[in-house]
Amino acid sequence: MQDNIKNIVASNLVNLRKSKNMTQSDVAKALNYTDKSVSKWEHADSLPDISILNALCEIYGVTLDYLVHTDPEEQKKYIVDSEIEKSDRKNRIVLVLMSIAVTYLVATIIFVYSTWMSNGEVAYWQPFLWAVPVCCALLLGFNYRWFKNNILKMIVQTVFVWSTLFCVYLQFIEYQFWLIFILGIPLQIMIILNTQLKRNK
Repeated sequence: MQDNIKNIVASNLVNLRKSKNMTQSDVAKALNYTDKSVSKWEHADSLPDISILNALCEIYGVTLDYLVHTDPEEQKKYIVDSEIEKSDRKNRIVLVLMSIAVTYLVATIIFVYSTWMSNGEVAYWQPFLWAVPVCCALLLGFNYRWFKNNILKMIVQTVFVWSTLFCVYLQFIEYQFWLIFILGIPLQIMIILNTQLKRNK
């Protein structure tokens, strides 16, 4: 019974991948796995865990139920409505933009209040700079939950690291603490290497 399910899932995975004009390498990159892992799944040598099956379903635009059925008419019930998918993607983007807007709203409130408290003698513009790494942290959170895009993740992580170091430097500029930027070098290397990792399961 288990072997039969594995074969059904494997066959559906192959058909779905081909229907999207994707190679095993394309799927592996999207999931951050190896080509070998994808090949094993499609040859029924192993069955991916539920989280990977769910990720595959998101890529192919179907539900998990689709993978265990062989009847084409039955499978039609489990194809995700493309309009719903587009609407969901739009809602995610709007939520990201709203989060960034709220971050800069808070920065503006801090700027106005602190400037007002100093009777306009000092303009505290630092909150606007600190908003950059905060926004990056928010984007990383959304990227982890929704987007799963390694290139976007690498870019945002890079901006997060260097903007944070820059903000810390400006915050303590009287100490001429420029050596803090040296920390960015190993951190940047770690970010680049992390994007090259592929899990083999």
